[in-house]
Amino acid sequence: MILQRLYEYAVENHLLEEPAFESKRVRWLVRLTPKGKLRSLDRQIGGETDKSGVDRGILMRIPRRVKRTIAVDPNFLVDDSKYVFGLDLKETPDTDRARSCMQAFTRLIGEAADETKDEGLLAAKAFYASDEAEDLAKHSALQGIELSAADLFSLAIERDGEVEPLADRSAIREWWARRFDTESDDAGLTTTCLVTGDELPVERIHPPIKGLWGGQSTGTALVSFNFPSVESYGLEQNANAPVSKKAALGYTNALNRLLSREPGERRHVTLPGGITVCVFTLRRGDRIDAADLVVSALDPLLEDWGDDTVTWRAVEALYGAPWRGSPGYAPREDVSPIYVLALSANAARVVVRDWFEGQVRDVAESLKRYFDDLAIIDPFTHEVRRAFPLRTPRAAKREAGEEALGGVPRRAFPQGLLDSLRGKGEGEFPADLARGVVMAALDQSRALPLTLLDAALRRIRAEAASSRTGAVSVPRAAIIKAVLNREFRRPASALRLRIERVYPEMKEIPVTMDSNCTIPAYLLGRLMAVLEQAQAKAIRDANATVVDRAYGAASATPATVMPRLLRGVRHHLSKLKGESPGLAITYERLLDEICEKFPEPEHAFPATLDIHEQGLFSLGYYQQRAELFKKRVPKEEASEPASETTIP
Repeated sequence: MILQRLYEYAVENHLLEEPAFESKRVRWLVRLTPKGKLRSLDRQIGGETDKSGVDRGILMRIPRRVKRTIAVDPNFLVDDSKYVFGLDLKETPDTDRARSCMQAFTRLIGEAADETKDEGLLAAKAFYASDEAEDLAKHSALQGIELSAADLFSLAIERDGEVEPLADRSAIREWWARRFDTESDDAGLTTTCLVTGDELPVERIHPPIKGLWGGQSTGTALVSFNFPSVESYGLEQNANAPVSKKAALGYTNALNRLLSREPGERRHVTLPGGITVCVFTLRRGDRIDAADLVVSALDPLLEDWGDDTVTWRAVEALYGAPWRGSPGYAPREDVSPIYVLALSANAARVVVRDWFEGQVRDVAESLKRYFDDLAIIDPFTHEVRRAFPLRTPRAAKREAGEEALGGVPRRAFPQGLLDSLRGKGEGEFPADLARGVVMAALDQSRALPLTLLDAALRRIRAEAASSRTGAVSVPRAAIIKAVLNREFRRPASALRLRIERVYPEMKEIPVTMDSNCTIPAYLLGRLMAVLEQAQAKAIRDANATVVDRAYGAASATPATVMPRLLRGVRHHLSKLKGESPGLAITYERLLDEICEKFPEPEHAFPATLDIHEQGLFSLGYYQQRAELFKKRVPKEEASEPASETTIP
């Protein structure tokens, strides 16, 4: 199914029109005269740089490259320095192998020149037969030029001041296309292709997939059988999963396009931990591609966008697009199919981690539900926040000054969901955690990973004794609410069954405090927030608050802690009565109101709370704290920044 959809994507996007050629960035043109003299080595500037800041060259359509092993195997007309010049640029060069590489490269050019009689190929053949090619490392054209082992060099011919790459000449392209079609890399088996259903020869070794984090630099195979224990019925290599050459080329072209980092071609998100999520559709809209919208919504500010990075204000507009609709495009009315493929890679092969297919309108509705699940009140601005990126953009972490990007202050970028779960110095979370969040965002029938809730609760307990601004931060509260809401909607979930017995009116956890809720865990969290505020009003600048000392125990074993805390609050209220009688009465009434809501018998506190109930405890604490903060701090004096845009 996956290979079929990728093949369809390749056909629809015309990725199989020239199967013998591929797009590749080439840094250098080797300029030859018609008589076979090396005139110069011309650097091509394309405006795209690699990780070291070096320009990657110009994007060219070149003869399709071979998948190399340890054997000497030349590419046609465009290759690296070992094959084009016999020059090994590694720290410990293997000169004999480099010479063999150049000889193989020369033989292929000679074969093409003899058959086509093309002027450019004859010039190249003459060049490699001349004395100039004996020791190209000392040639004047290569002196003073800094070359890299990863550079690609394309042969070109100069005539009347014009330079033409040999790979662009029509006669040469026709010859290479015929050779590519007639060359068969199969094991002699013809059978039904699993992708197209046609009777065709089987492709023995599939083209590589490039651009996956953790994979091989030369590319990694998605379909491969490379040792006898996985082979069956006497079939060798990929004959065990018969795919024709055209189908194999189609699905690899599609994946390489989806994984491309070229401007305008981005259709993927690389998640923390190295899993890459590709999103594609088989019908593009007139003005906007649903895949673009989904990718932007999931991870809008990747570090590899460079100067094209957009501000958070624009990203929040994208978050609203799936259910508001953009001009000329209404995702909630689009029934065209959309596909999501999660991949990772290792040294051996590509690993399929997840697959989802549905309709654009379903994904748009799922995205809306995902952001609604995350929606939570901001205790500082009292606005509802929905739009949280998966991770904090790197641009927001820059050290140089307060201005991060284009005059946008760093504080304008909200904290990422996964970043809020990491302590200082901690590494990335498991890759499947991020994948689970993304796939649940696109498919509302999926539950969010329970490990996400566990990570949030552990981080809150770890910071409860040290955080002065509240360990239950806005992103963590959003995570807890989203996980519990997804769990609550499952028809037979234990959380739903428990809640319905105590509080059948609840349909889902609300954005703001529910004053009518009678769930014990939620009430306990509210109690903790009131106790904390009563102490803070009675004892200014206390060395340790009730949250510092008892949050962890109160959220796990409340029966052992809460009675003692309620006895202690009497002293705080007594002090408040002398300083602020009205405030003391308010806290007393609030405590009585909460305690009376505990279910019978005797309004007893539960002995223990499970992981779901601990999440409800944290939400009760957070939302009650936000309600108290709202009453005592005017909006214009809020110390935390507001979300740039509130999504309706």
